[in-house]
This record gives sequence, C-alpha cells and structure tokens, in this order.
Amino acid sequence: MQPLRIVIAAAFTALVAQFLLSGVQKLVNTRSCDDAKMLERLFGDRCPFNVSLLLLAGAWEVAASVVVLFATYTDSHREMRRYALASLVAFTLLATAMFKVWPRVKYYGLISNLSVAGGLAVAATL
Repeated sequence: MQPLRIVIAAAFTALVAQFLLSGVQKLVNTRSCDDAKMLERLFGDRCPFNVSLLLLAGAWEVAASVVVLFATYTDSHREMRRYALASLVAFTLLATAMFKVWPRVKYYGLISNLSVAGGLAVAATL
C-alpha cells in the first residue's frame, strides 16, 4: 500500500469510527424503554416505537460505516462510499436537529456536529 493510501485509509477510519462505535453501542445496549428515554421528549411515551427507532439508528450507523471502510480498504465501490458518507451527513444533521437544536440550542454540541457533518461532506467528494 502506498503511503498516501495509508493516510487516506486511516483518515476514513478515524472519520467513521465514532459512528461505528456509537451504532454498535446502540445495538448491543438497547434492551428496554429506559434505554430509549431520550426519545420520549420528541415522540412521547411510545416505548416500542422509541426502542425500534434507536435500534434502527444504530443499524444505520453500523451499515454506513462498514460500507465506507470496505470501500476504502478494498479501493473499490467509491460511489457506494459516497452514498454511505452522504447518509452519515444526513444522519448527523437529523440527530443535530433533534437533540442539539430543539427545544434549546446546545451551542458546543451543535458546532461539534456541524463540524463532523462538514468533514463527512468533504470526504464524500474524494
């Protein structure tokens, strides 16, 4: 592997690592309504829906991260990598709107998530 390819692969790995770890954590640790408590503020006390949504979010994060890593390390399927990165941008912006903007802006969380979304968007152009 060429030195530049190693740096690019490491950068993509670092970029999606937070999504991969967060998604696995959601899939492994979501067992009850208490685990999906944060969604009650948005969707009310609808336990099965909230748990399902949390599990779906975890699956989305894991699937998109795996696609990015597979496409990066096999040096193939660049178009799929772009779609996966774009889906992570959408995921990040949606999560930001749900948890960092409403009902009260959480400034540092908002700026942090917007930075991640920007980095993902730039990576999608590579």
